[in-house]
Amino acid sequence: LFHRRAGFSANGMGVWNVPEERIMEVAPLMASFRGISHCYQRPTYEDWPYSVFTMAHGRSKEECDAILDSIAEEAGIEDRRTLYSSTEFKKVRLLYFTDAHKEWEAEHS
Repeated sequence: LFHRRAGFSANGMGVWNVPEERIMEVAPLMASFRGISHCYQRPTYEDWPYSVFTMAHGRSKEECDAILDSIAEEAGIEDRRTLYSSTEFKKVRLLYFTDAHKEWEAEHS
């Protein structure tokens, strides 16, 4: 499915400050929401407390925000930021289990 052709032109990365002891409870809940394609735990830092990242897809920023707001309400997590892309520098569809690596090696060895 090509999401832009299907009308899903907006996406927002929800970054969540989830207490360490709640991550295993909350992350699967977040991942279960329709419109969420990715859900990851990442390290936190002194100046970056956000430990769970979710990618929301919608037809508008408002729809992405509604998805993330629903997650916040159901999970009981209030500290969230939403990161929207400003410029796309690269986007490629990865193909697995192809012979492309053999072709590359033949050209470059």
